[in-house]
This record gives sequence, C-alpha cells and structure tokens, in this order.
Amino acid sequence: MVHLRDQLSNFSPSLVRLTTALASGSRSGRGAASAAVAQSGSVGEEAARVRLSLVRVNHKLTVSEIDELVAAYEGGASMRSLAARFVLHEQTVRAHLKRRKVVTRPVGCLLTQAQRSNLIETYLAGSSMNALARTYGVSVDTVHRWLVKADVPIRPRNWRPPTL
Repeated sequence: MVHLRDQLSNFSPSLVRLTTALASGSRSGRGAASAAVAQSGSVGEEAARVRLSLVRVNHKLTVSEIDELVAAYEGGASMRSLAARFVLHEQTVRAHLKRRKVVTRPVGCLLTQAQRSNLIETYLAGSSMNALARTYGVSVDTVHRWLVKADVPIRPRNWRPPTL
C-alpha cells in the first residue's frame, strides 16, 4: 500500500476521508474499498470509479447478476455502461455475454436501420452533418461514413439551403 499522506501535501478533504477509510477498513480487498466509498459519500458511477481506483478486486458475478447483465445488454445497454455498473472490465462483460451465447452488436453500430434511413432523409432535406451528429449522439465522421456508404451526395462545406 502506498502511504499517500507521506507523499502529498495540501491534499483534499476527499482524499483524507478515503485514506482514513482505507486505514480503518478491512485491508483485504472489497472491505477497504467499500469503506472508502462509504466515507467518501460517492454514489453510482462515481462510487465505482473510487472503488476501482483504490482496489482492483477480482469481482465474480453471481448467476443472478450475470442474468441481469445479459438482460440489460439485450435491452440496449452498452458494454461500457455495463462495465461501469457492475464494476468490471469491458472485456469481462464481453466474456460473460459470449459464455451465455448472446449475439453482440457490432462495434460502432449505434443506430437501427430505421434511424439510419431517417438520418439520410433528414440530411437530404437540408440538415447539416453536425446537427445530425448531435441529434443521434454520434460523431460527424460516423454520419459522414453512413452517408457515403449509402451513396448520398455530400454537400460542400459551409453549404446553406437556398432561400426563397
């Protein structure tokens, strides 16, 4: 264990609470991390980050947790969000899904075919790639790639719709 108090000066109150919790909590694995999270007052994904930054525990999911993970993925949750939620690495999430023979979505396939069709129609109606990227929560490069793949003619930069 690194003694942060000996190494840092002017540390934040959060760091004081965390190091105190680590010192007073169980020194083996999950107990120390849980005590540190409780002392820090962190919740949700922030608590997961605190726990991961303090102790990397080999967290084995129960059968019911794996069922919940699979159901959430099939419900549309991303592997990244599931990894944060279950305090796992993304590859571990992928391995659980593979063991359960769940067909995983291709990387980068964030929108359904209907959404992509709507994106193309909206672009042809005059929307910019930037506006479409914001609307669908993807990058401008992704919008451009989908438009090119669909053989949609790309307008020049700074194009403005004609005014009547």
